[in-house]
Amino acid sequence: MSATTQIPIVMILGSSDPVGEGLVKSLARPGGNLTGLTYAVSPERFGKHLELLKEAVPGISRIAVW
Repeated sequence: MSATTQIPIVMILGSSDPVGEGLVKSLARPGGNLTGLTYAVSPERFGKHLELLKEAVPGISRIAVW
């Protein structure tokens, strides 16, 4: 991230806590040029995953989690 502020950086299965590690400002509005996915589960992340799923599948009415 310190090498560039112009080129987008995509994190796949990166940090389990990007906010806590200071990589992004928040999951809702990361800011900067870093974006990506993480599989760590917390209430904030789970909510964001549901939000993205609802955007991708607007008519969804049930979601199963195990």
